[in-house]
Amino acid sequence: MLPCERKFHKDVERTEKYVWKSPKEIRRAIMSAFSKYKNDNILPAADHEYPAITSRTKMALLKSIVYKYEVDAAKKKVACEIKETQVDMSKQQLESMLLSESLPYKGTTTRLQNRCRNNGLPVKKTVKTGVMLPWMGQTKGLQQILLERGKVNMDEISKYSERGKKDRNGKIIESTSYQLILGACLDYKNEKSILEAIAERTGVLIKPTPKYHCELAGEGIEYSWGFAKLRYRRVPLEERNSAVKFRAFVAEALDAVSKDRMRRFSRRARLYVCSYYVKHHGLDKTEDEVINAEEVAEVDANISRNSAAVDGGSLHNKSVNIKIELKDIARMIKSFRSHRCSLDFDGAFIERESQKM
Repeated sequence: MLPCERKFHKDVERTEKYVWKSPKEIRRAIMSAFSKYKNDNILPAADHEYPAITSRTKMALLKSIVYKYEVDAAKKKVACEIKETQVDMSKQQLESMLLSESLPYKGTTTRLQNRCRNNGLPVKKTVKTGVMLPWMGQTKGLQQILLERGKVNMDEISKYSERGKKDRNGKIIESTSYQLILGACLDYKNEKSILEAIAERTGVLIKPTPKYHCELAGEGIEYSWGFAKLRYRRVPLEERNSAVKFRAFVAEALDAVSKDRMRRFSRRARLYVCSYYVKHHGLDKTEDEVINAEEVAEVDANISRNSAAVDGGSLHNKSVNIKIELKDIARMIKSFRSHRCSLDFDGAFIERESQKM
């Protein structure tokens, strides 16, 4: 974008816009700009790079010269064609309007529209087309932020994309991805999530578990969900084919997660935590060796008794063998770029629990 456009777009609601002049006028503006450089004894590289700016010069080449040397005279302002158009309200807007009227606001967009019509509420809104909003308060976008930080090369902007280009093997080239380039910046890498920021203001400490490793989440919460889902799925479809039956069987499946069973699920999650700890510190001797939890206490005496507790005991004062083999841990360490359920990686354990009913 040229300097004149940047100033024009910044903080004014625009009923005008900048458009390119004809190629002939653009060539004339470029030559005029070059003559100014020559008068100042400053010959730009473009005079050597593009010595013949003729009528056959392609528009793309002309634009690249204009942007490179910021030739403002290559564009002109014209009035926008302003119209008022009726468009459908979004689902979020319909929900907000129904909520403000103390009416039911849940359902599909079609149902919400019918509900509005039945209660004399509008389902369309009037918008102006052709009027461009100012930049103040608007999001910049990944490309603009990276350009301002000097992280991308404007002359090779076509090689970048939001998620990045792929090589012959289908692997994303990190240097071509806006998301990965910006994500590598320290201020973005260390940015707190909205949940963490709210918790910090309220004096609550949040320690998130690693992504894509639901076997470590909470006190075995994923095992509880997996067990409840397995119970529900085993109910024949014809017995849960209504909303009332659905709610009843869901409540029954959740009630089946008893306090003792939750403790076993918590223990299972703790076994994975300790196994990862041992493997991370290189305490394993062979790939197929079963880990002894006492080794953890010997290496790191500062492990908290509470955090290391297993079924009311402690790894420091109990001889507990963690029966998670290292070959299974190696399989779990693989990166899964999707949410996983405990049924996917520990289905046999949950199956054994369901058979105890």
